Amino acid sequence: YEVALPAGGISDWTGNAIDEAFTSTFTTGTTCPGPPIAPPDGLVGQWLLDDNADDSTGTNHGTVTDAVFEAGALVFDGTNDVITMSKPLHTHLGGSASLLFWLRTTQSGNANFRAAPGIAGVASAVGKDDILWGWLDETGRIGIQARDGPPAKSLRPVNDGSWHYIGLTRDAVNGQVAVYV
Repeated sequence: YEVALPAGGISDWTGNAIDEAFTSTFTTGTTCPGPPIAPPDGLVGQWLLDDNADDSTGTNHGTVTDAVFEAGALVFDGTNDVITMSKPLHTHLGGSASLLFWLRTTQSGNANFRAAPGIAGVASAVGKDDILWGWLDETGRIGIQARDGPPAKSLRPVNDGSWHYIGLTRDAVNGQVAVYV
């Protein structure tokens, strides 16, 4: 792709315009963009999902069922696709934690987080300690919700078929959850 801006062709709200023509050339691909920053110290797990479900930290590899690796990304068709981890995630995601990931989807979900598709979750037999990370509501917004507390959801839908880098956080002590897109 090439973007060309003529001199004087673009101006800000006060009327200032660029003095010289500007041209920028770039390419796009079908693969998921890479991580934007280096992993921090203390990282519990990192799954690139580019051609396997191995944990880059080497501690919790996954097994992919029914999803396929395609063009450098893992593609789920929405029917029984799952990654089963060698160790449970609830020890980390059941408490205070952050989860960061790239997502491209056109799927919608459900107003009830317990019935919605999601990235990862912890379910208890009585439902009081449930948490779902990266669940999609009926409008395509992504959220995080713990127990029967208020959810945190993205301001806009993320089911537009574009790649989105998403961060979800939870402070289990004060109950706060947050979504960053």
